[in-house]
Amino acid sequence: MIRKPESFGIVKDTEVFLYTISSDKLIARISDFGATIVQLFYCDGDNRTKIVCGYDSVEPYIMNDSYMGAVVLPCANRTRNASFKLNGKEYHLQQNDGKNNLHSSLPDGSAQAIWSVENYADNSLTLKLSYGDGELGFPGNRVFMVTYEINNNELSISYSAISDQDSVFNPTNHSYFNLNGKGTVLDHELKIYADNFTPNDSTSVPVGSICPVENTPFDFREFKPIGKDINQDHEQLIFGKGYDHNWLINGFDGSVKLIAELYSPANDLLLKTYTCCPGIQVYTANYLNDDKYSYRDAVCLETQYTPDAINLDNMVKPILKAGKWCTLVTKYAISKKES
Repeated sequence: MIRKPESFGIVKDTEVFLYTISSDKLIARISDFGATIVQLFYCDGDNRTKIVCGYDSVEPYIMNDSYMGAVVLPCANRTRNASFKLNGKEYHLQQNDGKNNLHSSLPDGSAQAIWSVENYADNSLTLKLSYGDGELGFPGNRVFMVTYEINNNELSISYSAISDQDSVFNPTNHSYFNLNGKGTVLDHELKIYADNFTPNDSTSVPVGSICPVENTPFDFREFKPIGKDINQDHEQLIFGKGYDHNWLINGFDGSVKLIAELYSPANDLLLKTYTCCPGIQVYTANYLNDDKYSYRDAVCLETQYTPDAINLDNMVKPILKAGKWCTLVTKYAISKKES
């Protein structure tokens, strides 16, 4: 039996809701405000472990400058100088991160929008959001669909889009993971299936080069505590106040591949992240600081195209072709680590 949505509060005189989807292993509670993952629990018998950060009401999400749990689109991450060229035309976005654009728009972007619910079942939820030509600065009349689905111990997120003009499509989910439920994540161990990362400038935008992770603090090719090298006197870590960088998946071909594994020795939980995208942005919550959460209390595993890829000719560009549906998939699988 499908559960009845629960009220999550009022936004601009409109009531928003929480929708619960689940299996025997996972329970997710998702709001139509921002298509936001508010709660995600791993179930081991009668025991439940909360593995994402979230708030108890909609109010902290209304000006969600941490993008806590939200779906970010049309274009996640940073775009240099808040502008790009597509088919010979220049487009200008909101300058909301110095001179750059971050996550398309704040406020009024997808993280603060009320999405419409298209389908709701025991284990899945589909939400829809539309933008007209020029809204948020991007071309095309666009329709976006996001489907959350739980199967056994796996939460999948499918992002789909169509536009009547060529446009940009680089979505992500901005959940903050903590496999212990609270406290620092510096003792979590991380493995990333990437031999290369993309260095940033002082504004955290990639400079356009691709660098090997070998002999750098960015080498997570084998499990390593997140905190092991995070405070090294390394220019890239100083720029980001920790990790806030993009890794390029090995062997990218557009198929869904394992890109990262996050492990908590404290409770033996393992989170595997899969994506069909070229990379993953790992962010160690270097600016998270509010009444509930603090600096480095979580880590984001944002599957996406390289930040500013639309402006970088040596990166795979996130171009949505006119009249053609595009679907991108991310999967998070949670389990006890096999001995």
